[in-house]
Amino acid sequence: MAPTLGQHLLDSNVVTSTQLAAALRQQVVYGGRLGTNLIELGYVNHDQLASALADLHNVPAALSRHLRNADKRARELVPAAMCSELCVLPLAFARAGGRRLVVCMRDPANRESISKLRAVSQLEIVNAACPELTLYKLLQHYFAAPLPARMLRSTQQSTTPLRDSTPGLETLEPVNLGAATAAGKPERSAARPRPTLSLVDLDHEGVERDPTQLSN
Repeated sequence: MAPTLGQHLLDSNVVTSTQLAAALRQQVVYGGRLGTNLIELGYVNHDQLASALADLHNVPAALSRHLRNADKRARELVPAAMCSELCVLPLAFARAGGRRLVVCMRDPANRESISKLRAVSQLEIVNAACPELTLYKLLQHYFAAPLPARMLRSTQQSTTPLRDSTPGLETLEPVNLGAATAAGKPERSAARPRPTLSLVDLDHEGVERDPTQLSN
């Protein structure tokens, strides 16, 4: 049986059992996904959570450095309404194995969503894991999509003393969506390595930026 997100984070020494228990209690009270509650409480950052989700789904992780290099042309291939409906954000283009569309997804294993994205973009999809809290804020930033009521707590802090670790998309500084430290980064499973892709450096191996991409 595949491990749960909480168990994976525990096994990778990213969170403690006490922190996980606190996030689970908060999830019961306020709802939202476990990862959202962990970010709000300051126990994980964007990159740590994205990496853990990528490990669980065996897909690439959409890290903060990738979000900073988002390709506007990729966003233009999928209607804003569909992006909001599916909680996804087209990010870049992959060139290995033919031109493909890299999409940040809250549910990277959702085949129905992948099918819809493939149909509307007319490209094969590279599904990359991205935390829902980051995605909602990106959708608000790029498409002026309204934040769900649950996510408003992250910015308004009106009903819970939660810390927002992704307050703005203007700079995407490390303090907000920064990369995990070496000590906090989840370890990869040797038996099931995450895919390494030749695309706009959307991997953990530091491959060079795809020269076919334009800077925005």
